[in-house]
Amino acid sequence: MERVEEKAQVIYSKISKELPDAKKIVDDEDKHEHELIDLIDEERLEYEYQIGLFLARYKV
Repeated sequence: MERVEEKAQVIYSKISKELPDAKKIVDDEDKHEHELIDLIDEERLEYEYQIGLFLARYKV
């Protein structure tokens, strides 16, 4: 999937030279991608924190 996204980035960059609005699309895509990555990282961190609490509580 990353290859497809990379190709899309290249295409958007080329198009943005002709159509300035395409730059906004690229920026929005980047923003959304980073938001999703942050969300995944937060969920993983919370999960690991809960495991740590469980292990500490039950001294496993």
